[in-house]
Amino acid sequence: MRDDDRHDEQRHDEGRHDSGAGDRGGDDELELLAFRAHEVPGFSAARSVRTAWRLDAMRARHEEFQHRWAGAAPDADRALCDLTALVADWLDLLRAVPRLPPEHLADDWPAARSVAAFGRLHTALAEPARAELGRRLAP
Repeated sequence: MRDDDRHDEQRHDEGRHDSGAGDRGGDDELELLAFRAHEVPGFSAARSVRTAWRLDAMRARHEEFQHRWAGAAPDADRALCDLTALVADWLDLLRAVPRLPPEHLADDWPAARSVAAFGRLHTALAEPARAELGRRLAP
């Protein structure tokens, strides 16, 4: 093994972390692993994003979410049902559409509008939904 290979292997091992998902051992701390990538000269990250991801399909998923929720008026009488559906649709969107670097996407990329629609409705529905759930669960 070359010295360079040993050095790379050592750096790889140092970055390895066993999450302990099967055995939390009473330790409720979560650890976040983050990294930062640098564009390699001659290799366009923006072009890679456009060719590696189905951006049209991802845009369509955002637009479907917005069509259903962006103009929705909060209804306190249906808050629990609506909040449950909103969160389910939001989680479905998050699973289907990765969060890509905005500098590699079109200026009109719809993610910010989806976030705004979710945030507005979640804020408006959370308390009435909590109250409705409390009433339903009360003896």
